[in-house]
This record gives sequence, C-alpha cells and structure tokens, in this order.
Amino acid sequence: MSSGSVQIHHVWATNFDAEFHLLTQMLSYFSNVTIDTEFPGAIYPSRPPSFPSLQYSEKYYQSLKANVDCMNLIQLGITLTDNYGRLPKFDDHYVVWEFNFRDFDVSTDLQAPEAIQLLRSHGIDLEKTREHGIDSALFAQRMCESGLVHYDLASGTRLLHRSYYDIASGIRYLVRPRWICFQGGYDFAYLIKILSHGRPLPETINDFLDVMNHVFGAVFDVKHMMKCHGLYGGLERVAKTLGVVRSVGQTHCSGSDSLLTWQIFEKLCKCFGKVDWSEAMGVIAGLECHALNRRLQL
Repeated sequence: MSSGSVQIHHVWATNFDAEFHLLTQMLSYFSNVTIDTEFPGAIYPSRPPSFPSLQYSEKYYQSLKANVDCMNLIQLGITLTDNYGRLPKFDDHYVVWEFNFRDFDVSTDLQAPEAIQLLRSHGIDLEKTREHGIDSALFAQRMCESGLVHYDLASGTRLLHRSYYDIASGIRYLVRPRWICFQGGYDFAYLIKILSHGRPLPETINDFLDVMNHVFGAVFDVKHMMKCHGLYGGLERVAKTLGVVRSVGQTHCSGSDSLLTWQIFEKLCKCFGKVDWSEAMGVIAGLECHALNRRLQL
C-alpha cells in the first residue's frame, strides 16, 4: 500500500464518540489490535536487562510500576487489521487511530525533560492535548463497552464477547481481539491504569501479568518474538533490518508507530514462517522470564 493511501485519524474530545464508534464497528472484521503509547518518559531507571532473569525482570517491573503510578498517558495509537493483514478502509483511504488524552499537564506533572523535548520535536502539542484531549475515564468506559477488553477493572466484572453473524456461512462468530505491541510493558501498564481509573499497578510482576491476561487475553510482543530469530534493537532499527518502510507519519507519534509495529509483525511472520502462537502469547519483553517461568509451574 502506498504512503498516500493511509491516513491517521487524530482523535480529540470533540470527535471521540464518532471515531471510537467507527473503530468499534470495525472490530468484527479487523480483530488484530496493534498499539503504541506516548508518555512523559521515565524518571526511575527502567531499561530492560540485556540478559533477562527473574531477578532483573522483577526490578524492571518495579521501576515500570513506579513510573506509571506517578505519570499519565499522552497518546495511544491503534492499528486494526484483519487476518489477511488488511486495514479498515473508508472512502479512498486506509485508517489508523491516534487518541490524545488530557490527563498530562506539562506545566505541573512529573516528567522526564528529555522525553518531553523529544515528543515536542516530533510534533506533539502538549498544551493542545491538555486542553482538547480525551478524558481517560470516558475512554475506559468506552473500551469496556466495545468488546476490546474481557474484564472491567473498575467494577470487577467479566465482560461478554462481542459477536457477529456471517451471512455467507450462516455462523455466528465471537470477536476475540489479538493484541500486538513492541516492548509493550508500558503500553499495557498505562492501559491498565486507565481501565482501573488511576489505581496503582499491582504490587508484583505476577499479579500484573494476571491482570493483563484477564483484561486483554491474547497478547503478542514483537520485541520478544524477534529475539527468537536473532533480531535486536528498537522499532526503527528492526524496521530497517527487515526492509519495512513507515507508511505514514513519523517516529514517536503513536498512530504511526502502531502501524509500523504491525508491519514488522507481519514481516516477521512472512520471513520466518509459521509462528508458535502458544509460545509467544502473553510474553512481554523485559518481563519474559516471569511469563515463561509461570508456564513451567503449571
């Protein structure tokens, strides 16, 4: 698909209801949900270990928790695709979404100055997100109503799956989103914070993984998957190694990065053949030792 054929729908408070309704309507046919987030950096050390171990994964989670508990989400990018890799198309263009939140106040909230400078240099208007962004509590409510998540953290209730009726086959199918990320610990941590209406993250890494699995179900981290094939580095480096070209936008903008993450995921599947979904599911880069150790204990 050419770069001109993809558009990012920038979502604010004023067009949130219409855009989220549009996204929800597409879930029945486009159930791969690839995400990326932008946030105010990290004020506590949080680099994932070069050589993962249970001890270092626990330290990484504790620093992740400390950062997410005291800071707020700025952007969430969502790319929907179907099982053939196709994006939703409206009129004459394909679409990905970029949701802007009002929670972060650059004038008063905790932040990493270098991260703020980076976001500004890539075109994110932090004053505009504060003034015109989406209320995260409303976003959480819409997520629970949409079929995107399996569990309502605020009320503690399990949610019903959406379904759709296929006229050609006469079969009703359940919609089971498959979530895809790139080093997604922070992505899912911020979503869990929003869905729980700002409550602190779970105290332990195992409890966090339990919550993530209950809420999101099938989660796949491209960063973990690519290590199994000898690939290393950040999003841009891996894209370059695999010959994947960014279709729209620029780096450190969540809508564009979510699409690039999907493109890398798709290229990995094509280059390295059949994916062992059972091995990859629920394993987040930086936290992988705990996820894999839990399986051994089953």
